[in-house]
Amino acid sequence: MFNIDVLTEKELIVREKQKKEKINFIKLGLKDENAKLFTDILLNNMPLYLMDLLGDKNLLEFTLFAYKSFENRASDTNYINGYNEKNLNFLPPNHSLVVLITNDKPFIVDSVREYFFEIKFDRFYIVHPIINVSRDESGNIKKIDDKNKDSINESVSFLFLENITSNFLKSAVNELRQIYYELNFVTNAFDKMSKRITHYKHINGFLTDKVNRFLEWLLYDNFIFMGIKEIEEINDNIEVRNFGIFEVDELSLDVKYLLKLVKDDKINKIDDQPIYINKYRHKSKIKRREYLDFIGLIKKGNNVNRFYIIVGLFTQDVVKASPFNIELLKDKLGAIVKYFNFIKESHDYKWLIELIN
Repeated sequence: MFNIDVLTEKELIVREKQKKEKINFIKLGLKDENAKLFTDILLNNMPLYLMDLLGDKNLLEFTLFAYKSFENRASDTNYINGYNEKNLNFLPPNHSLVVLITNDKPFIVDSVREYFFEIKFDRFYIVHPIINVSRDESGNIKKIDDKNKDSINESVSFLFLENITSNFLKSAVNELRQIYYELNFVTNAFDKMSKRITHYKHINGFLTDKVNRFLEWLLYDNFIFMGIKEIEEINDNIEVRNFGIFEVDELSLDVKYLLKLVKDDKINKIDDQPIYINKYRHKSKIKRREYLDFIGLIKKGNNVNRFYIIVGLFTQDVVKASPFNIELLKDKLGAIVKYFNFIKESHDYKWLIELIN
């Protein structure tokens, strides 16, 4: 790949000038004003070495293809397709292309990159402009303009993949469709899930102050909420409410079995608090390809039993943070430090803190 880090300031200025000239040249071949605006945003997000690799003629063909793909995307749907050299003449030798167009959402590029990293594939480059556009009811483009009150941001990603088979391309497209499918449900439910978490502290006799503080701490960007399943048994009637990922995937959870665990006190609660935290066997497709963090909120009663399940990922800041800064842990750890009563900053004290961390 072209390494921009080794260029001098003078060379950078020259390259930027070359890039602007190339973009202006491509725009000369376009008549539609929306197409010109789209091209300007697209190519300014594209590295010059990739533009050089395509060449002027193929770069123009790519630009026309990219805008046509953007035009054909119907509103509120995911447009995801894969192509190889046989389908698209403008592609460089041994290259394939995946097109992903959707409403802009968090974690799109992270989720795509994580998938390829997991399968140990690094021969790809993502061109990822954000286009502000207004469309009519049929999905036709009215105007590309960030000043239009009816416009929304759409995420446009073009993945150039090198030296892959047709089977690899097919498999990658199928996985990316599944990622975007789950991502839609998760991001669309963000507000609902936040409101549900806030609501729990108002349910009489459900949670303790310590657990409520922990839930509030989660909401301060310490947890990526991906799904909530609320299981309730009231007078032998079972009701289940699903949010986020649980709307599309049950994650192999047996509702009756979980309620039985609650009633039989078979769940390992933290310090006898009505909460259970563990890893779950289902891997996330969103943000990071890791096993989901599983939080269970528990209520056992004569006529009412509850098991509310929250799944998602603790943020990287939490993973790297000291346990003394994490709700539910800090009080218990503070009590442990107090119990040993080592002199602060002594070798024994430092050893204990290091061991806990």
